[in-house]
Amino acid sequence: MQNLASPADLLTECLGQLSSVLNDLSALLDSPNSSKSVLLEEVGSLVNVTEAIKTPQDTPLLHKLTIANSFMQLFVYFFKACCTSYTNVSALCSVCTV
Repeated sequence: MQNLASPADLLTECLGQLSSVLNDLSALLDSPNSSKSVLLEEVGSLVNVTEAIKTPQDTPLLHKLTIANSFMQLFVYFFKACCTSYTNVSALCSVCTV
């Protein structure tokens, strides 16, 4: 487990994990039928939707989109917290410099 004691370490780790999720999403979204909703096709092909949405193996696109959304919410929270803690942008940038 990596020590995420500094904001820069936390941001770096989150960006790395988000990059991995976005790469996975890119592979899942590469569909020959780009005019159709890949997510609707995934969910529509399920036999038991209630059970299938609980497992990433049955609904990989749904789960990856949810993870990406969670990272975005984390980033918004992180930057709001940083911005209220620092009085100027240069101080914020110096903390978040990787």
